[in-house]
Amino acid sequence: MKREQETLSLRKSGDFFKKIVVTAANAPAFEGQDGITYIGIISFLLDRAFLESTVSSASNEPGAFPT
Repeated sequence: MKREQETLSLRKSGDFFKKIVVTAANAPAFEGQDGITYIGIISFLLDRAFLESTVSSASNEPGAFPT
């Protein structure tokens, strides 16, 4: 219930942006059924590969700014 309330705005925003929820738990990244990626704060800050894959996948989306 709480997760649904917290992600409502992300689910309503459409598919134009990569949706990431950073949690306090120290958990590896996973994608939920709603298309939102959930990742723990430690993994988010230290996992350079995750950040690079997020940036590269976002740059392939229509309307993305070239890098």
